[in-house]
Amino acid sequence: MPQRATDRPGPRRWIDLCALVVVVSAIVVLVIFGQAGAAVLTATGGVIVSTLRIWNGPRDR
Repeated sequence: MPQRATDRPGPRRWIDLCALVVVVSAIVVLVIFGQAGAAVLTATGGVIVSTLRIWNGPRDR
């Protein structure tokens, strides 16, 4: 039975945690700075998280 990515130890958990931090930060920035600040933060965070996922490569080898 395959495991979920969140059940596995290793870097995937940290990447998922980074994604969560980006989303929460975007909400905080949206409240403080408005839509433009949140859009920039979300785009930047999305690029960072995507790059980390690609850099780590597939776990099922």
